Amino acid sequence: MTSVPHPAIEVRELSIAIRDEQGNERLMVSDISFRIAAGETLALVGESGCGKSLTAMSLLHLLPQPQVRLHSGEIILAGQAVHRLGKKQFRKLRSHRIGVIFQDPMTALNPVQPIGKQIDEVLRLHRPELARRARRDRCLELLKDVGLPAPEARLIAYPHQLSGGMRQRVMIAMA
Repeated sequence: MTSVPHPAIEVRELSIAIRDEQGNERLMVSDISFRIAAGETLALVGESGCGKSLTAMSLLHLLPQPQVRLHSGEIILAGQAVHRLGKKQFRKLRSHRIGVIFQDPMTALNPVQPIGKQIDEVLRLHRPELARRARRDRCLELLKDVGLPAPEARLIAYPHQLSGGMRQRVMIAMA
């Protein structure tokens, strides 16, 4: 008898609420469910304002609380109920087990820091065992992995000096 592996991520009846200035809550996402197996791709498609970004942000514990919160439902990552984890516990999973690449990289990249410093910051946070030189080598490796031309030059470049596609690749490297 073979066991069926857990999906990479499963969302069960997820609802997200937004609270207005008077304290009234309104459901913005209601009872969404999906499963994604390892190696599969899922596209969330819908009109502007339908809750695609809220759904993605909820999977990463990035909802701007207390105004926006997970109202109900479950988020299961590789068999673990992550919707119950605290911020510190979930931070350990982010970048190691789950990540997001936002559509507009200019809103996610710091315009006054070079690309290399921004990738290094992620590595310092999520791979504290790496020494400075090892982090620089890893930054170069990541930029090469995503097919960014002249990765050494990109380490000292600022986001505005890259094309939109290059910025997107930097975001993929950071994720």
